[in-house]
Amino acid sequence: MKKLIHAAAYLLIILSVIPAILGCKTTGTAVAKTAGGKVYKEELDHKYKSNDKQKPDWITQNKRTLEASDMYRGYKLYVYESEKEKDLELARLWIKNHSAPSEVVREIKAFVENKFGSDPNISKDERKMYDAVRGMAAGNIAGLVREDDYWVLNRYYDANGKVEGDYYTVYVLYSIPQNLWEKNLKQAIKDKTSATDDEIDNFLKGVFADDFGK
Repeated sequence: MKKLIHAAAYLLIILSVIPAILGCKTTGTAVAKTAGGKVYKEELDHKYKSNDKQKPDWITQNKRTLEASDMYRGYKLYVYESEKEKDLELARLWIKNHSAPSEVVREIKAFVENKFGSDPNISKDERKMYDAVRGMAAGNIAGLVREDDYWVLNRYYDANGKVEGDYYTVYVLYSIPQNLWEKNLKQAIKDKTSATDDEIDNFLKGVFADDFGK
């Protein structure tokens, strides 16, 4: 009888240890950690994982590198994302309804405001061009093409290591030819000012530096 009791106790110990061992095994998935070394995000799945395909370059590389590559040379690239979408279908709906021209205009306005918004030495003519860009709308941006989209399923943890939930992050890539992007900007200024082409070029080069006139 004692042997049976000992055997049963030993079996219970083994059964209690197995889940812990399995729970601690290395999954091989990507994790993100805080400065203190705690995991706050763990990748569970992504769009191409079931096909054993790698993540696309526009996800793993920065935009500058991509724009200098053979594939995208001569194009401006924009990547937008929506984080913590609970449902993949809702995430895809976000991609479908996303207004890229509005986002691009918002970025352009931010560049101009950072350059001239608080500059007391801005000239009267520059001020007019500045106001023209700030008055741009989504309709001023023509020629954007949606190149690709991508999603990742992540598990999020709180500060105590407890699971908060599993959420999707979706990304969408847009491109526009560099010369068409510049044409859009120039036309927006021409429509609102009497500035010459050279004045517009100089103004936009002052704002975007090497990003303009490539």
